[in-house]
Amino acid sequence: MRVFVTDGDNRATLAVTRSLGRAGHIVIVGEKRNPSLAQTSRYCAGRWHYPDPVTQGEAFVDSVVEAIREHRIDVLLPVADITTFQVVRNRSRFEANCAVPIPSSDALEQAADKAGLLARAQRLGVLTPRSVIVDRPGPPPAHDLGFPLVVKPHRSRVATPSGWKSCDVSFANDADALVRELTRRPAHEFPVILQERIVGPGVGVFAHYYRGRAVTLFSHRRIRERPPWGGLSVLSESVPLDPEARD
Repeated sequence: MRVFVTDGDNRATLAVTRSLGRAGHIVIVGEKRNPSLAQTSRYCAGRWHYPDPVTQGEAFVDSVVEAIREHRIDVLLPVADITTFQVVRNRSRFEANCAVPIPSSDALEQAADKAGLLARAQRLGVLTPRSVIVDRPGPPPAHDLGFPLVVKPHRSRVATPSGWKSCDVSFANDADALVRELTRRPAHEFPVILQERIVGPGVGVFAHYYRGRAVTLFSHRRIRERPPWGGLSVLSESVPLDPEARD
């Protein structure tokens, strides 16, 4: 099988390339620059240079369509969030020539919307941090969450007329810091979620579902994060699945 994977500088793409290559598949790796991390793997059978999907979305899609035809690709596998959204939003252009094993655009949008996900979890009785939604820039609403607070945009990446924008999670240690945080953020980051800060180990649970059935579950524990007091995982280790987290 011939597979095209995106985001060659992503460590996940390197893992995907190695895994598929060891299984005997032909892997073509795309990235906005050559060579990239995964393109240097012995399991990379070909390299493709495409325009930056962050700022040149249409050109990126055109380029990947060309790559699929030229390399006779059977499966298109986007890896990072922005390329995944670009592919899914243009699914019809790819599926005429190859498979796209990614859920629907509606499902992805629901998963990426942190505010909507929070509300859905609460409706289902899943425990969540105490939270307040702030719909627009300006003074924060009254709340009883205390400090420090986690300040979290509704999405990690937002599509704007000038391209995709990354949104960061931050902390506010007092009321003045919270006002500064809400004032500095551009309108596309709203709604913003204010959450109580919960101190403890960071554990992630990953689920592979097929037609509504959990095929397999995996868990990791965060060893280091950026910033150190809570944020993106920088170093993690696989751990046995905690029964409570699984449930």
